[in-house]
Amino acid sequence: MTDRRVRVLFSFRTPSSESNPYVQLLSRALVERAVLLYFGWKTAFFGSYDVFHVHWPETLVRGRSKWRRFASSILLAALVCRLRLARVTIVRTLHNVSPHESGSRLESGVLHLLDRATTRWIVLNQDETVDALGIPADQITAIPHGHFIDWYGPWRAADSVALSGSLLLFGQVRPYKGVERLIEAFEEIPTDSSISLCIAGASQDEALRAQIEDAQSRIPGLHAELRFLEDPELTERIERAQLVVLPYERMLNSGAVLTALSLDRPVLVPRNQTNEKLAREVGPSWVQMYAGALTGADLLRAIQATDQRFMRGAPDLRARDWELAADQHLRAYGFPD
Repeated sequence: MTDRRVRVLFSFRTPSSESNPYVQLLSRALVERAVLLYFGWKTAFFGSYDVFHVHWPETLVRGRSKWRRFASSILLAALVCRLRLARVTIVRTLHNVSPHESGSRLESGVLHLLDRATTRWIVLNQDETVDALGIPADQITAIPHGHFIDWYGPWRAADSVALSGSLLLFGQVRPYKGVERLIEAFEEIPTDSSISLCIAGASQDEALRAQIEDAQSRIPGLHAELRFLEDPELTERIERAQLVVLPYERMLNSGAVLTALSLDRPVLVPRNQTNEKLAREVGPSWVQMYAGALTGADLLRAIQATDQRFMRGAPDLRARDWELAADQHLRAYGFPD
């Protein structure tokens, strides 16, 4: 037991209103119980802290120019040496098994060096994918991804009603999220049905963007909003949907799943160990699953299973309370209350 608050340096910059909601909610949960520092190279090298808590480590070494990427990689390698000498605990939250976009060999080497120095791993879900990484069991702490009930609460409509047959995919539109397969599956549904699909979110992939725009021009019922949606807009789109479809090719953790469930909207996701556990936790009607490649039949079955006339109550998200997550983080840092 310690009589002082733990000092934690996060690997992300000071959160702003545009930051990932996860980092904002984690900071809010911990701010009264720990001294929080936010990343900058000067603070990292010369600041005083007990724990370096890493999220999305690839962001530390990426930049707009190759020279900036090279310099950041060298700085991170030096920082790892500094932390080892100072005996600072390195904690890593494993949001993804690997970055969504691959980097250079230098980046991979430096990130491997950071991984080797990491002594505590926080996993949001522990499944066979995490087990395959070979991390010693005594270095792993499982802390479920917190919910977004309070985050989106201010923009919820008191009398929101989902549009029957409306499907939604939201978030950054990237190739690994299975957008192309979703469009193909939607195209398999008879055109005389009342089912619609909205794809909402910004896309930096020009080829994928062009493909979606082409599909929108020729497939009835398909609508795309390929831009960033502010939280009030996003809340309205989700509440208007009967079913959120997230056909990711790789799904270990998904903030989009928790966003939909926090707004009392069911999801359709690939069947895997993580999603099966989630279905048992929150209630099976809220997490519809499919096996193999997504098909039009999968979409129709999930629409029928989530008919609003038969949905009752709300998903059970009690295990994802942020105060509980704060307790678990402090224990992972080695500074329990």
